[in-house]
Amino acid sequence: MATDWEANLRTLIKNTEKDADFLRRGSSWKVRGVRGKTQVTMRLQEGLGESNPRSSSMLDIEWKKGNTMQILNAIEDLKRLVNERNLSLSEAKNLLFAPVNQVDSSGENWEALKASYLESKSDRRSTTLKDISTRLNNLLITLEKNPKPRTGRDAMRAYSKHWLKKAPQGGQGRKRSLQDVASFLRFAVTRCGKEERWLPLNAEELRELVGVRQTTSESHLTAAVLPKDLANLLDQMKADGREDLYLATALISLYGLRLGELAKLNIIDGDLFVGHIKQNSQTLIQEEKPPREVLGVDIAGREGEAVKVLQLYQSGLVKLPIAVLNQIKMVEQKGHFKDVGTSFSGILKRYKPWISLVQRNKGVSPYSLRHSWAYRVHKATEAPVDSSIAASLMGHSIEVHNRVYSTWIDKKIKKAAIARANKALIKA
Repeated sequence: MATDWEANLRTLIKNTEKDADFLRRGSSWKVRGVRGKTQVTMRLQEGLGESNPRSSSMLDIEWKKGNTMQILNAIEDLKRLVNERNLSLSEAKNLLFAPVNQVDSSGENWEALKASYLESKSDRRSTTLKDISTRLNNLLITLEKNPKPRTGRDAMRAYSKHWLKKAPQGGQGRKRSLQDVASFLRFAVTRCGKEERWLPLNAEELRELVGVRQTTSESHLTAAVLPKDLANLLDQMKADGREDLYLATALISLYGLRLGELAKLNIIDGDLFVGHIKQNSQTLIQEEKPPREVLGVDIAGREGEAVKVLQLYQSGLVKLPIAVLNQIKMVEQKGHFKDVGTSFSGILKRYKPWISLVQRNKGVSPYSLRHSWAYRVHKATEAPVDSSIAASLMGHSIEVHNRVYSTWIDKKIKKAAIARANKALIKA
């Protein structure tokens, strides 16, 4: 015989079936306790007797009076998923309870959803996870601010208003923050059973919220170490007896390497190849991309230096800085290459000739050594290299290359390239 709380629970469930939201299927829902747990049974159409298809599922909710609201909330969520997404009871239950099994007293479970989402991203590097976690913590604070957002779209706009006031329109920081929030909200709906009203902004709305970078082309110039400054810097390193720093700096600037790529150099038949470093801890174990060949570009008046640097590296007579080598040894343990580049940057930033160079050139950073390669192939030669070739050698897409180095690829270069092509046409 049912107790009072069981009878009241079933009455509440039956009353909700009168709501318009659940009339489309005419379904009937019942609950009972089985071995101390809650069993849910759904019949597609009430009144058809044994011919009426039915399905049952056990919920991991203890069958007791104190869980009345939790059971009722679970039934409502299951009904919504079955009706809105045309799922079976089993599919709805798996979607609702498999990723997250914690629900707080208010019926919301954002903290548990956050934990589940971060777990799904556990293969990311620690710094990336830390950034994502910070953004989601800020989102959860936003969800509690009055007026409380009631949809994913409202949540994203409120998040932008509260946390991205100082983030430049169109900037990468603003873009990454909003993309992380959107990804989390989509995960909450598609993987964890949140109502569809929590879906994030669509692609067009997201672009509008990210905005467009409001800068002039002059203020957005890519800073490179110019050929004369680079030549003086390399000479000073050798004069100071800093052959280790010279070797690392020359490899990066003469071959257009990312700083972390110092960890993945390989010489085959006299040519330099670079392994893939833009990866997470899973792809670290098994390479997804083949090594790319990189080619040296000399500085005017110092022809042949790139080849000599490569021979010096291959000989082993001069090693990379010890701090860089130590970080290279720890790459597999850490699961990322970031600290290799950070180590090189730290050494360079403490080197007085470099400090002086930076003071004379606004915006220059250690990464400007890589940019100097692109500058030389596009601006410091009478035979500029095609963008697609330069992009391939630097290991990024043509779209990225043109965006970063567009100010160095002017109309004259393009017209000259087409003129050479027309002049060299082969008659069929």
